[in-house]
Amino acid sequence: ALIAEQNGKSYVIKRQDGKRLTILNEEGVELFSNDFVGSSPVSVQYYDFGAGRVYISVTDLSQDISFIYNGKGNLLNTTPIEGSSIELKASKSDFPKTYVVDGNALIIQ
Repeated sequence: ALIAEQNGKSYVIKRQDGKRLTILNEEGVELFSNDFVGSSPVSVQYYDFGAGRVYISVTDLSQDISFIYNGKGNLLNTTPIEGSSIELKASKSDFPKTYVVDGNALIIQ
């Protein structure tokens, strides 16, 4: 599946088969692979805030946990972020502002 960047400037490719989720860039080069969420339905969001600030969020919809990767495929959060939905917004730091819905609560990190 093609996952368009939030502003439609570019995209990544989501490939999910068996127990593996793989994200590829526009050229088909693997950015990262994740065995942990591979067998569950996932939501993938792709963000490009400019100046090399590219992020990909992967949310396991059955466990309500999310992972954030940078544009090079490096995992940025060491523990999963718990919540049913996640949204990233640009910030002045190297890490985006993170909005997470957990039950009836909105958590801003």
